[in-house]
Amino acid sequence: MKAAGLVHRSPCALRNSFATFAIAAGVPLYGLARFVGTSVEQIDRTYGHLLPDSIDRARLALDAFVSGARPAVKAEDGRQDGENPA
Repeated sequence: MKAAGLVHRSPCALRNSFATFAIAAGVPLYGLARFVGTSVEQIDRTYGHLLPDSIDRARLALDAFVSGARPAVKAEDGRQDGENPA
């Protein structure tokens, strides 16, 4: 790590950084909990303060579902949902 110019970080610090970035990216808590091997409750207790707008996000998602609107999802190759590859 020194050769790469990186500061040493413990595995716990790396895990915490990963979880924080995942939450910021919008990864659902259930998926994050499964990925890091813990419970949704523990994720919520540890990182819940990072989700102050979670109620608003949930409301918007449910409003879109009920109205029949589908959220725009980009495929890994950058295509919008429903677009055919060129």
